[in-house]
Amino acid sequence: MKTISNKLRKALFSSETSEVVVILIKLTYVIESVSYDFYISTDNRDSFTISGVDLKGTLSTVDDGSTEEKYVYFPVEIALPDDSDENPVGTLTICNIDAELTAIIRSIANKDPLVAKLMIVLADTPNVLEMKFENFYFGSITYDQFVISSRLILDNLLNEPYPGGTMLPSNCPGLY
Repeated sequence: MKTISNKLRKALFSSETSEVVVILIKLTYVIESVSYDFYISTDNRDSFTISGVDLKGTLSTVDDGSTEEKYVYFPVEIALPDDSDENPVGTLTICNIDAELTAIIRSIANKDPLVAKLMIVLADTPNVLEMKFENFYFGSITYDQFVISSRLILDNLLNEPYPGGTMLPSNCPGLY
């Protein structure tokens, strides 16, 4: 069970609130054994420059606690997987308004999996992690000039072998 702060709980369950709930998405992909990250925000409060281009988004250190990352604003729709599903699958749809994001999707389509981490913060405290959802894999990625859509897939632990290993004299000599 995840602990939710009172501030986030009020923001989520109040009929009216001045708090802005922000979802920060870190997409990690690998091309030729090199890992790259792409940062997306659902809020456009902060202004910053990346490669000489003025952008809006969120500045936050919430991912590693020390490095301030620039999360670029994109409108998104997210449906998280249900806890009761046997095969947990959600969806993520990103309005495709950036050629770089389309190029990333094209370069990784049908290759190594794209991994997503979702972090929830409040707009007035972007460096305070409220909730985190990790290790989503993108599946069934589709895109056009307007949107990028993907299924968010969690590894199904029910398919893992049990027991994970066997204690034999060959691999655990101290037990025998």
